[in-house]
Amino acid sequence: MPWRRRNPDCRMELQARVSEHMPFVVQAKLDDHTLAAMTATAKEAFARAIEWHEFGRLTSVSIHDSTNSYSIDAFALAMALREIAETVDGAAKETDE
Repeated sequence: MPWRRRNPDCRMELQARVSEHMPFVVQAKLDDHTLAAMTATAKEAFARAIEWHEFGRLTSVSIHDSTNSYSIDAFALAMALREIAETVDGAAKETDE
């Protein structure tokens, strides 16, 4: 099948580093102050980052996990790639069964 990956253990680096089950920290700057909020899931972190970005006066909004720091667009890309990989893996497992 053309959409199936040849090596199912191969993961993109961003996908492997973004986990749904680790705490995330969202940070932003307001003038010379840094704001931070801890969230339990990636979805909550992304929602908070978008909310802060839309506020307008906050700058340098970023999302941090235990090892990496992401801009909003890089985090969105990482989560989309992770979801696509999970969908492909699920479809491949269904086909194999």
